[in-house]
Amino acid sequence: MLADKLGRARPLPDHLLMPPFAHTYNTSKSTIIQTCASSPDQSLDYLRQWGIVSFDWSNLNSIWHRDHPMDSDVKLADIAARAAKAAPDTQIWVYRNLVIAYAEFVQIREKLEDPAYSGWFLPFGNGSQMPQCDSEGHCSDRFHTPSQRPGGDCGKIPCGWYVFDHRNGSSLRRWLVEELVLGSRYGLGNASISGFYLDDWYTADGPTEVNSFFEGTGFAHRGQEVGDLYVAWKETVWQAQQRVIAVGGFTWNNINCQLDSNPGYGGAPVDCPPCGLTKSEGYPHADTNVSAPAKPQRLTQAKEHCASWLRVACQEGSVLPRMPLLLSFTRNDDGRQFPLPSPTQDVATFLLVRGPYAWLGYGWLGCIDKYERPNALDVPVGVPLDTCHEVSDGVFTRRWSNATVSMDCNAWHGSIVPLETHHAAIDPASVKRAQSRPRAHFQGASYSGMTRVLNRHLSAQRPGPAY
Repeated sequence: MLADKLGRARPLPDHLLMPPFAHTYNTSKSTIIQTCASSPDQSLDYLRQWGIVSFDWSNLNSIWHRDHPMDSDVKLADIAARAAKAAPDTQIWVYRNLVIAYAEFVQIREKLEDPAYSGWFLPFGNGSQMPQCDSEGHCSDRFHTPSQRPGGDCGKIPCGWYVFDHRNGSSLRRWLVEELVLGSRYGLGNASISGFYLDDWYTADGPTEVNSFFEGTGFAHRGQEVGDLYVAWKETVWQAQQRVIAVGGFTWNNINCQLDSNPGYGGAPVDCPPCGLTKSEGYPHADTNVSAPAKPQRLTQAKEHCASWLRVACQEGSVLPRMPLLLSFTRNDDGRQFPLPSPTQDVATFLLVRGPYAWLGYGWLGCIDKYERPNALDVPVGVPLDTCHEVSDGVFTRRWSNATVSMDCNAWHGSIVPLETHHAAIDPASVKRAQSRPRAHFQGASYSGMTRVLNRHLSAQRPGPAY
């Protein structure tokens, strides 16, 4: 049945990239967070509970912001080494930005200080009234705007956010790909680092999160310069991602390909953008077109649109099980993430629509290191035997080798029923076929042990503890 449905599948989007590493149906390792360490001596044992952990550039900012000069990228490499040692079965990813050139990064600042590389960065426009010098007398004619963390020591140049000029061509692109991304010390050549969160992007009306961009550069809104930058930047991003995959890594931006609706963050909003070019917060459309319903962030809307989203996500030939997927936990109606208002419903929904490469977790919540981790993530469901389908109006189900997963959108009730309560309905041959699929991986447990987990943690239908 599963093979028949996938055989009639909808086309996948252009530029879709799949992870080069083995997939897992172990839900506890199909998880993802972004985090920061608050202290260089902090225990990182909590990372073991997650499948992928991405460290933000603000990691240890209270430390590196006092360094002379600042060295955020050094601290990222240091924390990656500690994290990989503390959690060897967790993938450790780090922050990169191919739009904004951070003066707080050692390897970028070295280029900003060297006049030979001035063409790699956008200049101030003629007649710009923005300051080019800081209070210490450091000046730069390269366009820059105050950082999110103003102040600090940036060596010979004013601190701030500069912007890469991707129109420069192969010289800049080669350095960004081979050094900033793949470099042996700070990049994927470092054995502790296995992937990246690529922040910011170009839109039809300029880059995201760059204040005073048009005032400083003199470019016209939606003008030729912005269009040329977008085209060149896009090619750099796609080449970087292909190289990352070629050496065994992956990027956050290749998750939820052409599924997201993104605000402009200072640029133009974009809906269902091309693969790899934006970052996902984990609330995707149910299909790769703007007419498909988007997964709501907040509880009341999640209840209202539960059936309409799952109805499209579970349609025959759905793209969701065949692409890298991220679903984030539902938020409270006031926007707060914690305490989680519907953890079991979220896990059930995830298990209904996921494929071999899928993660449940959190988008950007700020520079934090404490997340709720529902106990339902530890239930061993096995491997999927079919795709999800609507068994009655608003009720969706999917069979796994160790459980049946259901979501009743009418009652807002998610359930994971263990195999031993319905084993007669499971075809052993189907289990054998599912378990023999290429590169499948599952850490099993006894049926009795699974039942104890379910009885202890799911019957109460309450959030798990914060870790």
